[in-house]
Amino acid sequence: GNVNVSYIINKNLWGNGLGYETCLALLDYGFNILGLDKIVAEIDPQNIPSIKLIEKCGFKFNRTIEYKGYERLEYIMLNSDFDRRREGLF
Repeated sequence: GNVNVSYIINKNLWGNGLGYETCLALLDYGFNILGLDKIVAEIDPQNIPSIKLIEKCGFKFNRTIEYKGYERLEYIMLNSDFDRRREGLF
């Protein structure tokens, strides 16, 4: 199966960069500590803030899927793509 990135941030703290920093830390851990080849994000199509955040972190849209009867947008980050972006992120 896939390894999914997931995060929940209190709405009162949105806009402070916590989601971005959390996502990058999860990617770094997944790729550099766990040695994963790819990490997936599955997002509700109506959750625009999460879509913008995951795209800002460098994920690329892959496809629309159905999960437990709900439509989800699947975004993927490959280890090789993360390595190329890493120089400018940290």
